[in-house]
Amino acid sequence: MRETALATIARFTFVLLCSIVFMHWNSFAAFAEPDDLSHLLFIPLVTNSPTAVSDTTYPACQFNAQEEAMASLFQQHPAQEHTAFRCEPILSAVARARAEDMGRRHYFDHISPEGQGANDLVSEAGYRLPDYYGRELASNNIESIGAGAQEAEAMWEAWMQSDKHRAHLLGENDFFREQTDYGIGFARVPGSDYEFYWVFLSAKPAGSH
Repeated sequence: MRETALATIARFTFVLLCSIVFMHWNSFAAFAEPDDLSHLLFIPLVTNSPTAVSDTTYPACQFNAQEEAMASLFQQHPAQEHTAFRCEPILSAVARARAEDMGRRHYFDHISPEGQGANDLVSEAGYRLPDYYGRELASNNIESIGAGAQEAEAMWEAWMQSDKHRAHLLGENDFFREQTDYGIGFARVPGSDYEFYWVFLSAKPAGSH
């Protein structure tokens, strides 16, 4: 029998960090409470590491089985408000590298050990963000992360328990609804703090209307 969402969540120790920091002309924002680890959603980065992504050609998204399952949950959720989806190869490559890097270097945080946020990392990898997205080194407007869940269903259910995660993943406000490009990263890193790491990136393509 399939376990209920609560029973599934209980099997794992999830660490969810969420920070959606917006720099938008309409001045709206959805901030996580950084001291409340029950529902943090998050936007980090990775460079200067073995898994860093830069100066690379990304021909297509190549999901592993867990990432494919997460993509299906994202696209098929009945409350999904995104009107379009495009798996973007750079975002996918950065998401996978980020998930691996957190496990290998034993950290789970907004910011990489080098001080970078997600906006900077995807820009460095060659993805062009809209001009009004944050430009500071640690800026983040695009990422959710989680850890501790091996299966996509368990991680998704944990994210859905948080209003902040739901807003990002389901496009519940205009800012996120316009983020039609996405990438998903999953990594298993034995001997790491949480073993299983997830990264979801979504962004509005620069120049789109």
